[in-house]
Amino acid sequence: MKRATWMAFAQIIAIELAMCPRILGQQPGLKGDPVGNSGVGQPSKGSLTGEMLFSKVIEHNLKREANLKYYSESRHYCVQDKNDKVWAELDALVEFQPPGPKQFKVISQRGSSIVGRLVFGGLLASETDASKSRSYLDSSITPRNYVFEVVGEEEVDGHHCLLAKATPLRKDKYLFEGTVWVEATDFAIVKIVGQPAKNPSFWIKKVEFIRRYQKIGDFWVPLQELCVSQQRIVGKSTLTIDHHDYQILAKDGTKSPTSEKVLNPMPPIAEIARPDLQRETVHTPFQH
Repeated sequence: MKRATWMAFAQIIAIELAMCPRILGQQPGLKGDPVGNSGVGQPSKGSLTGEMLFSKVIEHNLKREANLKYYSESRHYCVQDKNDKVWAELDALVEFQPPGPKQFKVISQRGSSIVGRLVFGGLLASETDASKSRSYLDSSITPRNYVFEVVGEEEVDGHHCLLAKATPLRKDKYLFEGTVWVEATDFAIVKIVGQPAKNPSFWIKKVEFIRRYQKIGDFWVPLQELCVSQQRIVGKSTLTIDHHDYQILAKDGTKSPTSEKVLNPMPPIAEIARPDLQRETVHTPFQH
């Protein structure tokens, strides 16, 4: 039974990673989507509709993606139980040079071999496969899959953001429902709080995730991720992923500043989930 629940946990993490944009708010292959307002004066923040905000996000994502030549990063993965006891950890180096696939090199691994094999092994394999193909585009944050509703403005990590409620257009385990914070000048996603639009497994009772981004040079990249899963057999499980030591090279040869290792812990989901979504939150004190 535990093996089945861990396989389900690995699946939901892989799905969560597929649901949200990764490097640069990456949305490859969106030529069929509207990018609107190109070359047109920016409307005032108060007049932005959800459709207009979506259009701006896609337009700016494509520009940043087109400027990327290469990047590498270090990641720290950590799985914890309901008492915040560490089950397993993994450190990896990730390299990506488009249009090729991502390359992962495991630096070290500690803790449960079963968790490491089922969770970490599944994650790395899923992300590698996704970078090789376009099969994951059906889960991209585009008007094909979501409706945005602008619900306010808020400061996040020193950035002024437009706050949008993201509603999936269908009940699909590869889509999410939740809140998206979009930087009001760069139109880059700064934070996402959500849950899958459809439960992917009988063994999973509830899932919520947070993803935060950071700006390095001209690019927006993942900073931290937290995924909390309530499972039928093993109870609560928490996966955190810290991203640090980025090396980013633009196509014009410009090197972005190297990022430092994350020092500040991610707040609990319960503290930053939006009350206007009217959904139950999972109380998950984060210690790392």
